[in-house]
Order: sequence, then structure tokens, then C-alpha cells
Amino acid sequence: MSTADLTVLTLGSPEDPSPLRECFDAGLDPAQIVAVIGKTGGTGLGDDPVRAATVTMIERTIADAAGREMPEIAYVLSGGSPGLITPHIAVITRDREATSGGLAVGTARSGAISPGDLGRQGHIDAVIAAVGQAQRDADLMDPRRIHAVMVKSPSLTTESVAELDRRGLSPISRDLGLGPAGAMCFINDAAALGVAAALGEIDRSAASASNVHNEFDLFSEVAMTSAGGERTDIEVIVLGNASDHGGALRIGHSCTRDPLDLGAVERARVSAGADIDDSIRYAMGKMTLPRTRTVRGNPIGWHDEAEAALIAKAMGGALLAATTGDTRVFLSGGEHVSQQGPADGNPVAVVFSTAHPASTRRRPPAR
Repeated sequence: MSTADLTVLTLGSPEDPSPLRECFDAGLDPAQIVAVIGKTGGTGLGDDPVRAATVTMIERTIADAAGREMPEIAYVLSGGSPGLITPHIAVITRDREATSGGLAVGTARSGAISPGDLGRQGHIDAVIAAVGQAQRDADLMDPRRIHAVMVKSPSLTTESVAELDRRGLSPISRDLGLGPAGAMCFINDAAALGVAAALGEIDRSAASASNVHNEFDLFSEVAMTSAGGERTDIEVIVLGNASDHGGALRIGHSCTRDPLDLGAVERARVSAGADIDDSIRYAMGKMTLPRTRTVRGNPIGWHDEAEAALIAKAMGGALLAATTGDTRVFLSGGEHVSQQGPADGNPVAVVFSTAHPASTRRRPPAR
């Protein structure tokens, strides 16, 4: 059993390493970093240069601090921070000597995946295998202890589609966006079905290519998936609780029931086994367009908006910020319907700082 910690840092520009450097100066050990998640500026599409630049800056800053002790780190950064979302990162460390029983983390990385497999069976199977590897890394083999699975897949780009054409192969979609037939919708839903199958949320036989972005009654309650053109492999981060009680941090999850559901964070608190006095350290969620064109009986025009994906991220960010009191939230989304959560809702996961942890460890102050 090991113990994870999480430190949230506000980002300035994609090239500014000072928040991370100050964190290291305050005592965070770069050798203990296992994962970095967060939000960047930019478009959030597959060829987002801001997200790619931010990942490069983080990698170089950690490498400079760690030297020869450079750890292997999983990165799940989501581009696009519209509305109330503040660009930031959540740095997750792991102490294998601590045994407080709280937040646990595991990571895994697949081999390179062909652009022609994205959104198809090979993609699903690669995610299933990577989730199992991350579970073993976290020692979270009981799926009931898992409250969030972050997946970053490669996305299709104009270059990779052209290469497929030269080889006489076809992509899952030539629409590289997040619209109803967008490639990113198929890619993210293939990853979600892989998570659902790995954790037993759906039967393995249901995790088939024919069901991707199609059978919306098949979904995962804990998968938060996204894609980026800077990747050639699949990155998985599993977050859960090492035991039923204890720990300075605990995580829980829920699903929103519709885009107006303000109760998901409190249901996540119950799921975590957290007390009412426990404060929120970090919140993560998805916001995709609902299957129906009504919300609580009233018609909406969201699906017809030219910037529907951007609106989704801004709405989801505002929902999480309003219920947590912090604009540094991980909110990915914009897909036209998704298999990340039920058809009219989406997953939410929250890390809580416990009021009376079984053990405490000092951590550097968050910016």
C-alpha cells in the first residue's frame, strides 16, 4: 500500500516554469511525481499547440529538478479553459513508504497505436490492457475502490489522415472535431468503453467497435477521456482509495443527472466516505452535450450552436467552480453525446482533504 498526495498549481503562460520551480523549492520531491493532470489554454482540439507546449515545459522543469532521479510520469492535460476555468496543473506524488490508506494512484502507458485503430477495436483493447496495468500499479484491483480513470489517447490530425490515405486505409472519421460525427467523439468513447469493460461496468463482449459512440446505454461512470495529436500512445491514470477509511486525502465520484445538477459534488463526498467538515482539494469532471434536446422538460438550442463544444466546457467549468469554490478544476468535454457517464449526464470526481486524517504529511503550499 502507498499514499498519494496532490498539489494544485496555477499556471501562467505555457512557457513559465516558475510555479513548479517554487513548488520544488518549498520541498516537493520531483522523484515522487507519478502523474500530472490539469487544464491549459488553447483550443482543446487534437492539434492544440498550447497544450503541447505546456507538456513540454512541465517535462523539462521536472527533468531539471530531478536530474538522474527523473521519474516516469503520466500526463493528462486537457486544452481549452473557457469561462471560469483557470489554467492549472495538479501534481500527484506517491510515497510508497506511507500507509495511511487514503488516496492511491496508478499509471500505465500503452505501446504506440496506429491512427487507423483509433476509435476502433484495437483502441478499446489497448485501453482495457492499460487500465489493468494501472490498477496493478496502484494496488487497486477492487474496482469499487476506483473513482476516476483519466485516459489520454492520440487524436487524428490532418497529417495522420493523409498518411492513412497514402496507405489505402481509412480513419474512423474525417471530421477531426467534436461534432456529431467527429473523430474525437469516437476516440474518446472507445477509451470510455475500454475503461468500462476493464472495471466490469459493462460486459467485455459489449466493448466492441460497433458500440462506440452508438449504444449510449453502455457507459462508464468513472472514465474521463480526451485525445491529443501530440501523443502516439495511450496514457492512463487511475485514482482511488487504498482502504475504506483513513488518509489525509480521499476521493469519491458521482455522475451529474443533467447539465443543471448541482448535487454531484456532495454525492461524491458520500462516495469518498468523507465527513462534512472535509474540504475540497481538487475536482474533476466532464461536460458533454446531452442526448436529448431538452433539459428538465424545456427545449434548448445548445446542439445547434457553432461553438457547442466551447459552451460545454464553459458550462461544466462554471458548474464545478460554483459547487467547489475554486476555478482550478479539471473539466474536459464538448463531445456531442458521450459514453462517459449516462446519456444526459457526466462523471464528476472530487479529492477531499480529511479533517482528521490517520496520518499527516507536510506538503508545499499551493499557488
